[in-house]
Amino acid sequence: MKSNRMHYAWIIVVIAAIMVLVTSSIRFAAAALVPYLNDADVGFGWGYSAITLGFSLQWIVLGLVSPYIGEVGDKYGMRALLLFGGITFIGGMLLTGVMSNLWQFYIFFGILLGLASSIFTVLPISGLTLWFRKHLGLAMGIIWSFQGIGVIAFIFFISAAFDLLGMKWIFWIPGILGGMLILGLTPFFFDAPASIGLRPLGSKQDEPIGKPKKDEESKIRASVFLQQAKKTSTFWNLIGIHYWGCMGHQIINVLLVAIVVERGISLELAVGVLAVQQGTGVIVRAGPSPLLRNN
Repeated sequence: MKSNRMHYAWIIVVIAAIMVLVTSSIRFAAAALVPYLNDADVGFGWGYSAITLGFSLQWIVLGLVSPYIGEVGDKYGMRALLLFGGITFIGGMLLTGVMSNLWQFYIFFGILLGLASSIFTVLPISGLTLWFRKHLGLAMGIIWSFQGIGVIAFIFFISAAFDLLGMKWIFWIPGILGGMLILGLTPFFFDAPASIGLRPLGSKQDEPIGKPKKDEESKIRASVFLQQAKKTSTFWNLIGIHYWGCMGHQIINVLLVAIVVERGISLELAVGVLAVQQGTGVIVRAGPSPLLRNN
């Protein structure tokens, strides 16, 4: 008999989407602050090359730690690492809000927030795949659309409130509220359906519910598999395709607002251009999802 009760997999989608929305938005939306960081009269007077290095550090950290985040999550548990990521995110946002030197921008914004963003880019997505046998494409589309929605929301928050709140509270408000939301949701994010006695969404009703194996033998088996995977070109190509693709378009994203302002257009309209770009991404990511609903 088929149950009409919503599968907990969709709760996992909502939790993962919120985590991605909160932590990824700062990585892209902070491009709206580049003119301020560059302005010597009202901001810090940093050069564009120095500013872009801070943004690049986030992607460098992402590239360096992402292959190992899943491994650490398997060893210590996803929720433990998500809690660590939430605390790191709050700390990075608070410290970035009170930075006064370029080296602080690199450490607080580039490295700390880069680490937090890496955790929430890898773990919720990898964990999500264990919950679906069908509709995985739709679930992924929802999550990445939420990322774009978060970017747009933070862009307009910066545009509307920066003059009133200043740099400190522009980072502190989403850092504190978003970080606390992440910490509050983490206990409800389960590593696998079997952790709460469920089967993956779309699996057969007679399929046995396999309890997660955490014994030493399964850990060794997973470790050996990962070591073998790392020796293949496919493993690194999969990482490289996503990493270098994101790194490439981020060059445009970071300097887009600054380029528009340099052409004599107002900051408000320049921020609007960035918002339109991100909004287009939301539509493009969400659009194919219904076509993938059975995948």
